[in-house]
Amino acid sequence: MDTILLEQGGIDYAHGVERFLGDSALYEEVLAEFLKEDALDRAQAAYDSHDLDALFAVVHEVKGSSGNTDMHDLYLASAELADLLRPRAVRTPQDADVTRLFDAFADAYRRAVAAIRAASEDKGA
Repeated sequence: MDTILLEQGGIDYAHGVERFLGDSALYEEVLAEFLKEDALDRAQAAYDSHDLDALFAVVHEVKGSSGNTDMHDLYLASAELADLLRPRAVRTPQDADVTRLFDAFADAYRRAVAAIRAASEDKGA
C-alpha cells in the first residue's frame, strides 16, 4: 500500500502496523475490509431521520474501529461527535454543533475510504 496516500487520508500506517504486531498484511487486510462497511450510510440515515441514539451507536462503532486501525482523523472526528451525542441532551440534528461535527465526521470518513482505495489500487500497479 502507498503509505503516503494513507497518511494524506489521516491514516498512520506505521503505527497501525505496529499495533498489529508488525503484520502489515493483516493490517492492510483490515483496512481493505473497512471499505466494505456501510457505517457512513447508516450514520447518514440516522442523521437524516433525527435518530440521535442510532447516530451515536454508529459513530461510536466507527470511533472504535478507526482508533484500532490508526485512522487518526476519522477517530478524532468520531470521538468529538460521539462526545457531543453521548449525553443525549435536547439536541436535534439541526443544531449547529451536531451538523458541524457530523459534516466533519462524514468528511473524515470519506477521506479515509478514498485513501484506502487509492493506496490499494497503487499496490496493484
